[in-house]
Amino acid sequence: MDHHDRSGVMSSTEWSTAACRLAYETDAAVIFVETNYGGDMCELAIRTAWEALQKEGEIPEKKLPPLVKSVRVKQGKLLRAEPIAQQMILVRVRLRGMFTDLEREWAM
Repeated sequence: MDHHDRSGVMSSTEWSTAACRLAYETDAAVIFVETNYGGDMCELAIRTAWEALQKEGEIPEKKLPPLVKSVRVKQGKLLRAEPIAQQMILVRVRLRGMFTDLEREWAM
């Protein structure tokens, strides 16, 4: 299982804190956010979480936060997933590890 997987159902405080922790752990230079659904709110949540983690001592105060870049999604999820789905049908892509939710979704 990928130890960098932080996916899950979370509040904005939870996901922004998880994103900041992961960015710090991996020394990420950029965190990308989708602007289609509240990009400005996402950037504010990330900045707030980074500052909170610094105040708590989890991230050193002198460590600069990663750049937050906005991306605009131009296609729906189904259209974006189509190339991967085709590769799965041709058995060129396999799931590795524990992805029960993804496997269940793929089966539907």
